Amino acid sequence: LLGKMSYMVHLRLAGEVEESVPVQTAFSVGKIQVSLRKKGRTKWTDLGQALDFHNTFVLKKERAPHYCDGVLVSKTEVNHNTLIFRVKLPPGTIRHVPVGRHVYLKALVEDAELVRPYTPVDQSLTASPQETDLFLMVKVYPDGVFSSYLSALHIVENPGDRVLVSGPEGAFSLRPLRDVTHLYLLAAGTGLTPMTRLISLATQEMENISRKTTLLFFNRGEEDILWRGELDQLA
Repeated sequence: LLGKMSYMVHLRLAGEVEESVPVQTAFSVGKIQVSLRKKGRTKWTDLGQALDFHNTFVLKKERAPHYCDGVLVSKTEVNHNTLIFRVKLPPGTIRHVPVGRHVYLKALVEDAELVRPYTPVDQSLTASPQETDLFLMVKVYPDGVFSSYLSALHIVENPGDRVLVSGPEGAFSLRPLRDVTHLYLLAAGTGLTPMTRLISLATQEMENISRKTTLLFFNRGEEDILWRGELDQLA
């Protein structure tokens, strides 16, 4: 909707709100709805105090990614060399990543700061979207510096190992798909990750349009097929 621009809302709210903050997007009209529920029955005379850069536009290329601490809370094996990492964000943090967008992970590995892009997936192809945590499907390469680093992170109840997570990045838009009735998707290996949420979206009834979805998924062998059982279930 904003093209090359980003719009910032930066407020110190007039009072406390519940940590659960539902975010809904309507891609057909470019609308984002953020619902805040007040704690208690106190009356607010206004929404809050405007902070730096509130109600401003900035070119996306001039906006540096904003990172926050993510804590690794689980690792789930998908196949022989691919894991799903579940990353919990700080309390009160809502990081809604639109379909087709990615986040950056940043970490200090062997005294070097490394940054890698990853496209979040849902917990499974058939699960309802889970907004509070991020699920990242990552293939672990024996000589992959960053993927090996992620694989070696420890899971501890409080806290687990940490990794910096950026806000959503990318320019993908669902608008061109609004009237599509047959969607063709091509993917290879972990290139499936950007497709998973598209598949979930396309297999739902959106705006009373029934969409037929065809996925061409290339792999070296059958043992490399990610989420094969769930894909077969949707076929």
